Amino acid sequence: PDGRGAHGLAFDPNDGALYGRSDAGAFVRSRDDGDSWEIVHSTIGPGELTFDPRTPGTIYGLYGYDPARILKSVDGGISWAILDSLPAKGSPVRLAHDPSRAGHLFVATSERVLETVDAGASWFDLSDRLAAVAAGYVKALAVGPPADPTSGGLTLYLGTLGSGLLARAV
Repeated sequence: PDGRGAHGLAFDPNDGALYGRSDAGAFVRSRDDGDSWEIVHSTIGPGELTFDPRTPGTIYGLYGYDPARILKSVDGGISWAILDSLPAKGSPVRLAHDPSRAGHLFVATSERVLETVDAGASWFDLSDRLAAVAAGYVKALAVGPPADPTSGGLTLYLGTLGSGLLARAV
């Protein structure tokens, strides 16, 4: 976007625009598949993004390093607030949003996987149900439909360093 590179690219399912962070640290948006970019916020550019598909304008992003913080925007990235409700153990490294439910978000930290069903007001630790976290650092996180459609729920996919790809019902 600023002539050097883009990071944390993600499409907003609500408006179809492509968002990301420029090398200069700005939060940027493209409405023409990356041919041109506009700065949405010049100083805060989260490196990992996920959009709430049921709540237009709501974006979650990771910002900073060691510790990274989870940011939330409800106005398409014009302004951001820090979600201080995340338990302190482990720095967040990956985000994923349930595509079917507003405010349902998963966060992988360096030590655990957490879930919120209230847009980040409170968090539940899923690590005991996901033994893989202890076996390998989570490098990727995705939410998908259940393996058995009659069971309900979701499947949480964890790409780990040490245990490979794991799928767990949540």
